[in-house]
Amino acid sequence: MERMRTLLLAAALAMQGSTSAQQVNCPIWMHEPVCAQHELGFNLFSWLLLSPDDVIHRDGEKTVGNGVIYKFHCGRNVFRAGADLSRYRYEEGKRPSPDDHYPWYSYEQGRFQDLALRVGYERRLSKGRVQPFVGIDLAYHRTRKLGTYEGRGDFPPYEYAGTTDVTYRQHRISPIVGLTYRFAEHFSIAADASFSYVISRRIEPDDGLHRADRTEVIIDPVRTFSVNYFF
Repeated sequence: MERMRTLLLAAALAMQGSTSAQQVNCPIWMHEPVCAQHELGFNLFSWLLLSPDDVIHRDGEKTVGNGVIYKFHCGRNVFRAGADLSRYRYEEGKRPSPDDHYPWYSYEQGRFQDLALRVGYERRLSKGRVQPFVGIDLAYHRTRKLGTYEGRGDFPPYEYAGTTDVTYRQHRISPIVGLTYRFAEHFSIAADASFSYVISRRIEPDDGLHRADRTEVIIDPVRTFSVNYFF
C-alpha cells in the first residue's frame, strides 16, 4: 500500500512538471488570440496603382512610410481601419535642347497627393507565428494632381502652356490576401495585396466642376507592408 501511494505521488509530480514545461514552451502568440486585443501598425512600404485614367503610369507608384493601421482582434476575426497619405512627383515628355532641329515638343511636370481612408475585416487562417489571412476593405481615395504643361505644335506652328489642377475621388471595394509573421509577443510584420473594383470621379475646377465617372478593376501589388505592436 505504501508503495502504491509513492507511485501515485510520483506520477502526480511528473504530470505537474509536464504541464509547467508546456506552459513555458508555448508562448502567448502560439495560442488562439483572445477578444479585445489591439494592434497598431506603421506602414513601411506600399506599391500602389492609385488612380485610373491618366493620373500615373500603369506600373504604379512606390511610397515609403505613408500610413497607419489599427486592428481589433476577436479570436481569428480582425476588424481594421487605416489611413494613408502619399506624395510624389511626376514628369512626362521633355523640353527640346538648343541643338534639337525638331522644334515640336510636349512637356508636363508636377506632383500628386493621395489621401486614402479605409475600414475592413480580415479572417486569420491559422494561429501560429505565421498567420495567412483573407479579408475585404472599403476605401475612399482622394487624389489631387497639380502641375504645369507646355509645348509647341505644328500645322500651323503654335505654342501652348498652362497649369493642371485635377482631383480624382474614388470608392473602392477591395478583397485582400496577406500574411502576418509574429516574431515576438508584442510585435509582428505583415503584408497584404488587394484586388479592387473602383468607381472614380474626375473633377476639374477650371471647367466649372466638370465631372466624369468611370469604373475599372486594378491591383495593388503591395497594399501595405507594416510593422505592428500588440497591446
